[in-house]
Amino acid sequence: MVVRSLGGVIAAALLGAALLTPSAALAQSAKGTVLSPDGTTVKARLSPGGAVAAKVRHGSRLRITCQTSGPIASGRSGASNIWNRVIVGDQRLYVADALMRSGEPGVLVAKLCGAPAIDPLPAPGDTTGACGITSPVAQIPPFPSRAAFIRAAVPGAQQSDRQTQVPASVTLAQAILETGSGTIAAGANNYFGIKATAVAEEGDGVYQWGVNGMGCVLRKTQEVIGGRSVTTIGAFRAYRTLDASIEDHGARLLANPVYKGAFQYTEEPEKFARVIARYYATDPAYASKVVSLMRGEKLTRYDVKGGGAAAPGPAEAPSSGGASPSR
Repeated sequence: MVVRSLGGVIAAALLGAALLTPSAALAQSAKGTVLSPDGTTVKARLSPGGAVAAKVRHGSRLRITCQTSGPIASGRSGASNIWNRVIVGDQRLYVADALMRSGEPGVLVAKLCGAPAIDPLPAPGDTTGACGITSPVAQIPPFPSRAAFIRAAVPGAQQSDRQTQVPASVTLAQAILETGSGTIAAGANNYFGIKATAVAEEGDGVYQWGVNGMGCVLRKTQEVIGGRSVTTIGAFRAYRTLDASIEDHGARLLANPVYKGAFQYTEEPEKFARVIARYYATDPAYASKVVSLMRGEKLTRYDVKGGGAAAPGPAEAPSSGGASPSR
């Protein structure tokens, strides 16, 4: 299933992560600083959200051996369901990630607890495996402007339109929204926030990324849970190219039955966008944001049907970024 991301806000939280190379990320120290909300102590627990085993002073530095999901906790950085397994004396305990500061924004600093070892790079043809905390693919540099991003994405969006009937205007608007106009791509050249799918029968930490992907990477991301924004762990598909990401986006919409109703509106792109938004994102304003971009950037001119399949024109003055600063 396509990621239920908080539409358009993947960019901000991953701002520090997207430009990290694998070697740079691996070089980070897996340590974090304890941040008590009241400046006193933080509870270290036997399990995520479990019984308290120790109290750690504010400002202490703890080694993080792995990270996992658990009950939602709140701290100075907001709400999060990520928990860090840490070393406290001779014990391995858990501290809520919301109560610690470690690494760059959006980046996990340690492996997923219980996950199998990963290969540095998936073999050609592999579609399943473990996700790491560093990207298996070289990163495409951020695009210098929205106009430049649109020019680069139009050929792939139109090809997807021809193959899947997903309107190019919808593809382009979603890509702009999810990545802040091509500046942030989940540290994986992933321009639509598409997640890898957990393979339950293979055990914890094993995911399926499909034929268009090249492995997957774990990142901190935002989801709306119980009406509030919560930081959580997302396993994002990695791609070698922008076109591969676009191709996978169209293929996933076409293959997933929850989006079937949208395909009766392939020549009415705004209706198409509103139907897929019901399932694509947890952000209740996602559809309005996509449609606003379609109108503001006149993206329907690139649609293969109805829009005349126009080729990208000369560079226009860049408009403001599409990403909300809340992720």
